[in-house]
Amino acid sequence: MKKLISIALASALALAACGGSSGGVAATVNDTELTVSDVEALPYESSGTMEPAMFAQYLTVLIQLQILEDAAAAEFSVEPAEDTVDAEIEELLAQQGGEITLDQIAQIQGLSPDALRRIFRATLIQEEVADRLGETLEGPSAEELDEARRQQEASLTEVCVRHILVGTAEEAEAAMERIEGGESFEDVAAEVSTDPSAADNGGDLGCAPAGQYVDEFRDAAVTAEIDELAGPVESTYGFHVLQVYDRTAPEPPSDDELREQLLEQDKIVALEEWLMDKFREADVTVNEEYGTWVVDPQPMVQPPGTESQTPTPDTSAPATTAPSTTSGG
Repeated sequence: MKKLISIALASALALAACGGSSGGVAATVNDTELTVSDVEALPYESSGTMEPAMFAQYLTVLIQLQILEDAAAAEFSVEPAEDTVDAEIEELLAQQGGEITLDQIAQIQGLSPDALRRIFRATLIQEEVADRLGETLEGPSAEELDEARRQQEASLTEVCVRHILVGTAEEAEAAMERIEGGESFEDVAAEVSTDPSAADNGGDLGCAPAGQYVDEFRDAAVTAEIDELAGPVESTYGFHVLQVYDRTAPEPPSDDELREQLLEQDKIVALEEWLMDKFREADVTVNEEYGTWVVDPQPMVQPPGTESQTPTPDTSAPATTAPSTTSGG
């Protein structure tokens, strides 16, 4: 499970290199002091003065790392040895064909090699903590396995489908009657479909995984009889008439494979919840010169002068691709 869970750890990789200010304690996490020099050591290069907002982001990373390391060591005795971290880095470099060095990766990410090593270490810690938390989780039930199988097969099944999108069920039924009466699907789609592309493609969406469509459209596309009209199918976009002209189902996963997939998902959720609990429990004090530590809606250091503002929550999640007004409703 190669994934950094805490909010700032992953985003830190996108931070640009900046300079720093002068010494002193920037924050205290439990009994550990994080100095301004510690923050200054994170960027790949230091030159000039670090802007307050950027300093707060780097300090957030350090605080989160410290909380993670302290909690993992105290609760699970998880403290990766340096040779384990070295092995993880060597594996990554080998995957790149041995054509790039750790220093080059660090420069690309805008982080110092030492900072990058610490994030590698954090990744190992999170993987081990997730495994420990997973030992306490109950496996998925038979019903959950069945539902996951249905969802996975529906999402991965490739469907070749054409459709007509209209505003009401009555309009959809009227379109179906015209096609059943002998008119071609393409002509009716070009005339009545509110999908602008229908004028050029006769409503043909081509072949794609059904999972790229909204749930109602997806489910209809994976269950409709080949070459038969299906509908009206209501979605957030309107009412669809579908005609699936080809479909390829994936090889179904075994129960063991599916159970492992679900367990991995549950472990990630458990890790996220555990980590948020630790962020809330930690005794964190930030020097007011550098900002204020807040936990909700996400753990971060608010830069000076922004304490009255509500932090923007992290909403970066995979978007669901659905039929749109240009491609399938």
